Amino acid sequence: MAREDYTDLDKSHAQKIERQKIQPRAVGGLSLAALLVGILAIPAAIFPLVGVVVAAVAIVVGIIAVIRANRRGTQRSYAIIGLVLAVISMAMAIFFTQAAMKSIEGCETLRGTEFSDCVKNNQNK
Repeated sequence: MAREDYTDLDKSHAQKIERQKIQPRAVGGLSLAALLVGILAIPAAIFPLVGVVVAAVAIVVGIIAVIRANRRGTQRSYAIIGLVLAVISMAMAIFFTQAAMKSIEGCETLRGTEFSDCVKNNQNK
């Protein structure tokens, strides 16, 4: 069995390591904004068309926040989480928008109770 060499673990090396302090990375304001907009985009996704716009804004803010965090060396976890939430909300918003458009398909020219009855009939299909 080969003998392992532990000469790098002498006391002077251990003292140098002990003196090094690890500082947490600062959180950028844009990263926090990306997280907040990503969180707010989730409930906004249930509204047709509005959800798509809010999710698109959240995705843009998230991408910019990730790029800035990489360049400045700040914490990017909030930006990444916000971007992931924005992508999820975009998928949800597209789904809800398509469902809403499908339910009013063929009812565009109708008004009042005729419109309501047409939408109800489309939902039952």
